[in-house]
Amino acid sequence: MTIIETPRIRLEKASKSDAPFILELLNTEGWLTHIGDAEVRNLDDAVNYIARGLEKSYEENGFGLYKMVLKSEEKAIGLCGLIQRDFLPEIDLGFGILPAYERKAYTYEASRGVLKYAFETLGKTKVLGFTSVHNTASQRLLQKLGFVGEGLIKYKKTDEDVSLFGLDEERFIRNLAGEVRAVSKSPTHSFSKKIQPKIKLLKGLGIEGDAHMGKSVKHRSRVRKDPSQPNLRQVHLIHEELLDELKGKGFDIKAGEMGENISTRGVELLKLPQGSLLKIGNEAVIKVTGLRNPCSQLDGLQEGLMKALVYKDTQGKVIRKAGIMGIVEESGWINQGDKIEVVLPSQEHLPLERV
Repeated sequence: MTIIETPRIRLEKASKSDAPFILELLNTEGWLTHIGDAEVRNLDDAVNYIARGLEKSYEENGFGLYKMVLKSEEKAIGLCGLIQRDFLPEIDLGFGILPAYERKAYTYEASRGVLKYAFETLGKTKVLGFTSVHNTASQRLLQKLGFVGEGLIKYKKTDEDVSLFGLDEERFIRNLAGEVRAVSKSPTHSFSKKIQPKIKLLKGLGIEGDAHMGKSVKHRSRVRKDPSQPNLRQVHLIHEELLDELKGKGFDIKAGEMGENISTRGVELLKLPQGSLLKIGNEAVIKVTGLRNPCSQLDGLQEGLMKALVYKDTQGKVIRKAGIMGIVEESGWINQGDKIEVVLPSQEHLPLERV
């Protein structure tokens, strides 16, 4: 029975027939290291774990840890759900996934669905989460979901200190929906764009009155190479948090000055997968195509800006932070203050590349 559904995941109640999967999951290195040894050594142990743990919670609490089924493979890949613990004042979010399916944002996607279910369906006002102090991966995931640290507590089962996080409904809603902070356009190929009270998006074209509007490429560097290329850079978005980061490094950059059309807050633009949809305001929809590939004109704005936005990490990978590009899927007006809803693609999530 499906309890929660997301673009790529179905969350279902586990049953005793899932014993082979439970046996595998609970004996992975990640589960044993960060969650603990449940002493599940064979199929009989797995059946008992399901009956005394998962099924018991479904019956007594009306919720529990659900089986994460990857739709594309019709395969159980992890557990994600809500747990009622006697040493915590609120329910907590729990998750674990098979190693082969890590780093694909499946747990993040499933957890968002579970949290939405907790607040909207179960009527909860707060959800907790805790991790071992060394489990930085789970801590980052909780923070990405909007959780904030609440200090250390003693884990009753082991008497060890664990890191406690909390998320209330208001913060979850704010984290779920981003916000438009400013809109800009320019009728010429100027580097910076002028702030506008509102902008109009035209399906398949871009922003009305902007120099980069059109079905084929309009950026001059692309036009010189092949003017018949499709325009994947109709709309340029930058997250306002980047401006905060730059300010901390001594730069004074305002919205529109780096050539973006839309300044956002509350959406991790650079982490969106290819093909994500941004539903903005009442009608407008933008499909994310890739990363902006900035040029040396940035240094004309402020010296050293290019180096701050394009650099190599410790593994030698090129990091581009100057925003993302998209195409207009649905026409509509966009105003400052409009809410942004992110819809992740149903297919495999591919990281953004430069376009």
